[in-house]
Amino acid sequence: MGLAEEPESIGERFAREMGNYFETYGASSICGRILGRLIFSTRPLSLDEIAQDLQISKPAASVNVRVLSQMSMVEKVTVPGDRRDFYRMHPDCDRVMLIGAIQKLQGMTEILERAARALSERVSRGTPAAEEASVVLERLEQFAALYRVFQRMAMELAQSGMNEARSMKPESEV
Repeated sequence: MGLAEEPESIGERFAREMGNYFETYGASSICGRILGRLIFSTRPLSLDEIAQDLQISKPAASVNVRVLSQMSMVEKVTVPGDRRDFYRMHPDCDRVMLIGAIQKLQGMTEILERAARALSERVSRGTPAAEEASVVLERLEQFAALYRVFQRMAMELAQSGMNEARSMKPESEV
């Protein structure tokens, strides 16, 4: 009996907690549960197995596996002698997530900087709303600075290599 097959197993609790985590941040709880289940699986799983293990419908499993696949967190694989599709956690899931985070940070930074440039022009022209615009401009610049710091940190992590990050212990273990 594997870790994920034990009654009320660590893997089962983990999948449930992943679902709650995903849901907290606006994603599908089923996506989180599927990812949690696949993290605990040492072999690829079919949609039937995923649906049965998580007590969800096969269509729900299919839709959410597709979402995770599009995010490169899960990949489809074949199993010799079986015509069904099987899925496993993407082997570079952490790197892919980091690249996605960098892209999101870049996108937000660009939006903030674009708005700040537009307001900066208005402030420098001394338009009637210049005082309000300068308050908003300061907010935009603060957020943009924060996002540039996050972006720089994420890029440094990506450049230093995920192997170093993987070997780091949480502060609670130091």
